[in-house]
Amino acid sequence: MGDTHSRRAHRKLWSINSRHKTTIILAIHTLVYVLIGIAGLLSGFIVMAGMLARKRLNGWTVAFLGTTVATGAAGFLAVTS
Repeated sequence: MGDTHSRRAHRKLWSINSRHKTTIILAIHTLVYVLIGIAGLLSGFIVMAGMLARKRLNGWTVAFLGTTVATGAAGFLAVTS
């Protein structure tokens, strides 16, 4: 009896309906979007500090532009899905 109960509980745990799947996917997408946005802000501040100090920070500039594009693409995906 215990084995049947544990199988049933395991099946119930992993049987997520489509509404819950959509909610989970949206939550993960939002988290990734926010993390990319924060990375973009931080790299942007570093690039700005470099500009004010009259230093070229090529790697940070690429990181800033990449995260900016990724944030825009992730926001577009949220609207279209």
